[in-house]
Amino acid sequence: MVEEHTEVKSEEQKVNQDSEIKNPASNLKTDILELKNQLNTINAEKEKWYEIREKLSKEIKEEISKIKTSTKTRNTLTASVKEQKSKRRELNKQIIDKIKQVKELQADTKKGERKENPEFIKKRMNALEKRIETEGLSFDREKKVMKQIKDLKKQYDAAKKEQGGWKKIHELSKDISALKKEADAAHKGVQERASESQVKHEALVGTSKKIDELKKKEREAHEKFIELKQKFTEINNKLKALLPEMKKVKLEREAVRKKKHQKSEDIKKKTIEQRAREVEEKIKSGKRVKLTVEDLIAFQGKK
Repeated sequence: MVEEHTEVKSEEQKVNQDSEIKNPASNLKTDILELKNQLNTINAEKEKWYEIREKLSKEIKEEISKIKTSTKTRNTLTASVKEQKSKRRELNKQIIDKIKQVKELQADTKKGERKENPEFIKKRMNALEKRIETEGLSFDREKKVMKQIKDLKKQYDAAKKEQGGWKKIHELSKDISALKKEADAAHKGVQERASESQVKHEALVGTSKKIDELKKKEREAHEKFIELKQKFTEINNKLKALLPEMKKVKLEREAVRKKKHQKSEDIKKKTIEQRAREVEEKIKSGKRVKLTVEDLIAFQGKK
């Protein structure tokens, strides 16, 4: 009987030894945890670069919108400059033409040799004509008066022409002054709009450079995002590859656990049966035997 009990004890020790075998999933679990940590870190970094890229894209769109508005304003100013230059050119042409007319008129009127007032000459002519009509002049005398009238008529025509010339010169001078004033205003408008257009142009050049710099940063952010995205995919694929293996190991562990549990139950059952037989033999021997609590439990368990 002692040998059978020893055999049962040996089986219990074997179960305990099996329970001390290392968990085969421990290394796998560590690998999975490490991969998950890497994924979290890379994902955070990836999202950071994504946000940077999106922020830069938004800023680029805003700057492009500004360029479109500024370009439209600059083009309007440039068109206005061209228009004002054309107007100034036309005014200057008119001024030159009128100055030429003035010079020609001045040459015709022979400045410095002013004629008598044509109205005074006209009165003298009228007086002489009245003498011929009212006075009984001799033929020779009338002939002389007629010659005087003829000479006065020439003087009158010359004085009248001169008077018209000076009047025309005066009108032209007024026109020239008005045209010069208008040309000066057009010239001032050209300068002001040209200055504004230049400021806008320089601002456009500056904004264009800024956009180029932003686009460069955007490309760098995009490349960084793509690089991290690829790395994320690679690690995620590694993780996906390990998960089925982990599941398999868990199932194997569960099977081993159930097997160990069943083996332990079988050992317990054998132990109880062994002790029950020992108790039964003690009772059958007819000797006065002191039964322990374990003896009673084993004996009841057999029944």
